[in-house]
Amino acid sequence: GLLITIALGFSLLSNIFVKIESLMEQNLPFFYFYITITIIFISFSIIGIIITILVFKPRESKEETERNREGFFYFGHVSKYSSSDEYFSKIKQLDEEKLMEEYSRQIYQLSHIAKEKFKFLRLSIYFLIINIGLTVFFLILSSIVNIS
Repeated sequence: GLLITIALGFSLLSNIFVKIESLMEQNLPFFYFYITITIIFISFSIIGIIITILVFKPRESKEETERNREGFFYFGHVSKYSSSDEYFSKIKQLDEEKLMEEYSRQIYQLSHIAKEKFKFLRLSIYFLIINIGLTVFFLILSSIVNIS
């Protein structure tokens, strides 16, 4: 979504500013409408890019107790061990119940992180669809408004 939004934006904007300048010079009534649509397009493009970037933003648990506890599967907890041997010996000491608890905590946290990422991904797709619609609208408008 991010690359398509950027590509659509740059290809369209290169032609739009020439048309706006020509509309302004000729004092055509479409000038303000064209400016408004351009501002909407640029705004939606910027918002779409920001939302797409938020999809890739790393996330950690929002629960303070989860971040500070001694876990066994979250990379932040695992990296606290001084060596892989130390980590492995700690894992071997876990009984089955503690192992299930660790798995369930990790699955729970990852589910919340994935849910938030998918929310931003869905929004990003909506803005991409809107920008594609605005691009088609601009192309149609450009063919109707003949500027010499």
